Amino acid sequence: MSEAGCWVGPLTWDALVKLFVKAGEVEKADSMLQKAAAQKRNRPLYGSYITLLDKYAEMGDVHNAEKIFHRLRQEKYRRNVNQYQLLAKAYKNAGTPAYGLRERMKADNVFPGKIFLKSLQHTLSYEASLASMQLQWICGHCCRKQLNVHLSTSPCEELISLLKSRC
Repeated sequence: MSEAGCWVGPLTWDALVKLFVKAGEVEKADSMLQKAAAQKRNRPLYGSYITLLDKYAEMGDVHNAEKIFHRLRQEKYRRNVNQYQLLAKAYKNAGTPAYGLRERMKADNVFPGKIFLKSLQHTLSYEASLASMQLQWICGHCCRKQLNVHLSTSPCEELISLLKSRC
């Protein structure tokens, strides 16, 4: 359509991406989305990238999932937990450890909830327990908020009471 001089916008691209993915033509959807992004007229919709990222995650295709993850940043979409969940799903389905995923999340100021922390515990290859991971995230949250947290003999109780008073 665009070769014929018709304007093709983000909604059309999104529909085509979903159609190609549903038909199993993931590479064709990826290629089409890349061409759409190169036009620089309008950026493709966030959902178009997420559709591709989700499909690559289901397939366990870590390389292409990382590529879409990177293109989301190039298109200036903010990082969120959903993107990291899909990336972790790709690593899990590929049977590959997701080294450094937690550190990347911290660098992007993305902090997961309990359910994602639990799934990360199975995906990542380090021995931290769920409780210590949660404590690390809480401490990171406190540091970002510049709260004075002095850990005593019972750090969990102190942190819980502090967070209840602040939140």
